Amino acid sequence: MRKSDKKGKFPAILLVPGFGMDLHEYNGSFDEIAKVLVNEGFLTLQFSFAGCGKSEGDFVEMTFRRQAAQVRDMFEYLVKREDVDKKRIGVIAQSCGVPSTSTELLELN
Repeated sequence: MRKSDKKGKFPAILLVPGFGMDLHEYNGSFDEIAKVLVNEGFLTLQFSFAGCGKSEGDFVEMTFRRQAAQVRDMFEYLVKREDVDKKRIGVIAQSCGVPSTSTELLELN
């Protein structure tokens, strides 16, 4: 999680990695995007799906539904935070992170 040192509620962005990538994404692109967003007043949350990067679990058992559940968990974490403007939460998803995010959003409706 990254945010500025200022106090208050921040709009938040959840960064969802692609297939087999960790929270940094290809060549650290999510790190660069997060830095820019924080400088613009956003709070950002990066994560790795189970079995990717330093995350626990086995990626061999990964499905879009399982990834969707992990996206939901990250979203719910943001909603519970006192420093997040709950009406202003966005998502940046890369590659296979897109169908996982889309699956979760469809299930929310």
